[in-house]
Amino acid sequence: MSNKVLSKSNKPILLLGDCILDKYIDGDVYRISPEAPVPILSVENQTVALGGAGNVADNLKAMEANFELIYVGGSCSDSAMIQNILQSKDIFFKSYESDSGKTVVKTRLMSESHQIMRLDYDNSLHPKNLSSFNKKIKSSISRSSMVIISDYSKGSLSDFSFIIKEAKNKKIKVLIDPKNWKKGKYSGAFLVKPNYKELCEYLGYSVSIDDLEDIAKKICIEENTDFLLVTLGNKGMKLFSKDGLKLSLNSLAREVFDVTGAGDTVLACLAAFLQKGNSLNEALKMANNAAGIAVEKRGVASVCIDEVLDELKKNYRNEKALNNFVATQRSEGNSIVVTNGCFDVLHSGHLKLLKEASKIGDKLLVLLNSDYSVQRLKGSGRPILGEIERADILDALEFVDYVYIFDSETPIKHIERIKPNYLVKGSDYKAQNVVGYELVLKFGGEVIIVDLEKGKSTSNIVKKIKHL
Repeated sequence: MSNKVLSKSNKPILLLGDCILDKYIDGDVYRISPEAPVPILSVENQTVALGGAGNVADNLKAMEANFELIYVGGSCSDSAMIQNILQSKDIFFKSYESDSGKTVVKTRLMSESHQIMRLDYDNSLHPKNLSSFNKKIKSSISRSSMVIISDYSKGSLSDFSFIIKEAKNKKIKVLIDPKNWKKGKYSGAFLVKPNYKELCEYLGYSVSIDDLEDIAKKICIEENTDFLLVTLGNKGMKLFSKDGLKLSLNSLAREVFDVTGAGDTVLACLAAFLQKGNSLNEALKMANNAAGIAVEKRGVASVCIDEVLDELKKNYRNEKALNNFVATQRSEGNSIVVTNGCFDVLHSGHLKLLKEASKIGDKLLVLLNSDYSVQRLKGSGRPILGEIERADILDALEFVDYVYIFDSETPIKHIERIKPNYLVKGSDYKAQNVVGYELVLKFGGEVIIVDLEKGKSTSNIVKKIKHL
């Protein structure tokens, strides 16, 4: 990623939704009850955590986002526990009392990291005075950079059209994680993020993942929604608009441990990186990384910004992730364009090459020489920028779809594995001299030479700086 990661909006994100208290009761199962064929859990300890909108807040805090949380709570001990956790995490919040005075609690019985049973205490969380509550929300929207709605369908938010209308009037984006999504419920939102099950429930029937594009386009048009982000568990996530598929991301190769709260992590990470100035595609790549980290943690767990950035660095060298990317593009009928190089101190010549390469096929994959590889090619004084920084800059470009770092002097073995439809290099090469030329032709692909700007090279830039 670029240094946009470090920037921050002065206006906070407004997080609205259902705050839930998650309880975990841990113990061991030694025997079956003589009273009924059920396991006996010998309780050892109990822990609590934030769930629902509270978990989104926890993740926003870990992502170093600037935000405030507004939710409907109660006056019971469980509600007090939620507030104590929020205060301990230094999360700015406003709580308004519900009709029932209660809160929502989910209690999970655990043994050896496995969930045996979940006990749900559902309560009506309608605010005592809806018009007064809406006035408070309206005031907060006007001070916000973005609105997130974490709807767990517990009732604290019911007038969605009011929230969306107020935000749109002020040109503020609304991102929604839906539950019990009915037609028209979130009409006009910037982005709605259902998982596959929630999307099928909205439609009233099951749909093949291969048929999602036409259906998603129709939903975006009917709901007047800019984007529909469908999370697909171990099949990744897909972003759609009224024009069709905009971005497809594979899930990271994981030994999935616990998917609880992973959707909250995706929503929080997406919003946090949008607030930091990143494009929607960049923010989604970060959110996909965050989701991969979240499923390896037990229960609802926050993912911090450093974990996400570290994960991104690892993925530049992840052969499984590269293979998954290639396989996905093949399955979706996309042509793959490959170019390779050092891309040290990115300049307009590089940009022209990459832009032109991206127009040749559907997806542009950049094979990037590692620091070790550049040193062998260019000498001990190079590269100027390290491999991760160079990869981050390339990955931040919207016309680059994937970056992979390799250590060898040439990318020949990776070209052989990828079997690109097109191999692209600059006009400082002749096609027959391009590494992988014969191999690509053998696979039925093409080697294409793109005109470069004369005199534009990193070596010339370095010489000029040294001269100065």
